Amino acid sequence: MSEDIDALLTEIIARHFPDARIVDGIIELGFADLEMVCQVHAVHDFGPYKCASLYFNAWGGELGPEPVFMSFTGYAEETRAAVITGACNWACSFGPVLRAGLGGEQQPGVGRFDVSLGGDPVHVFVDALDRAMFFAESDAGARDPVTLIPAARARFNASPWLMRSVLASGRLPRLARDCPAIVSVFVSDMFDQRVVEVKVDGTDCVLAQDVFAHVDRAPRGSMVLLRELAVVVPRTSSLSFG
Repeated sequence: MSEDIDALLTEIIARHFPDARIVDGIIELGFADLEMVCQVHAVHDFGPYKCASLYFNAWGGELGPEPVFMSFTGYAEETRAAVITGACNWACSFGPVLRAGLGGEQQPGVGRFDVSLGGDPVHVFVDALDRAMFFAESDAGARDPVTLIPAARARFNASPWLMRSVLASGRLPRLARDCPAIVSVFVSDMFDQRVVEVKVDGTDCVLAQDVFAHVDRAPRGSMVLLRELAVVVPRTSSLSFG
């Protein structure tokens, strides 16, 4: 994609962090010594919409020097709007998760639970961003596709979190005991197709792709997209949490 559209994405993300500044295309996020670069990887047509694939790489502070990959998709009728909408949705939903898990900040809107992974106790800071749609052949009439989301989360036993099942599955690699990890879960669910992506610090966990294989599929003529991002923090971390 062009440098202009990457610069737009970078600017929109930076606006969501009050103390952020952009230096040579890199966002200094203004907390926890974190830095980030943003890229519009590709834009595709999705029916009447433009579908913008947004890539983020973050490093520094508790994350360490190696970039951690994250991604999101924005949808709108025009490319710039798809980038702006996707950037705003990602930053508003998952920016607070990074602030809570990596910066030790109080973020009331962020979910939190504590579990034990391989005998190691951890704090989990998490939020979700879900979308759903009906297709023309569904005969959905005037039904609101938003109603599909709570039904899907009930099917997946994910009220409120998919992340609990993923972390309890035993299919993730052993997480570091001395630093946080970023874990993401994405489920695209249709009647005849399901895609499950689980990443730890930006790397795909193939063994975790069948965690939800037992779950019934979405109703015919519908599509549900469930996405969660979590920061998993060892309780022995130097970060302070109440």
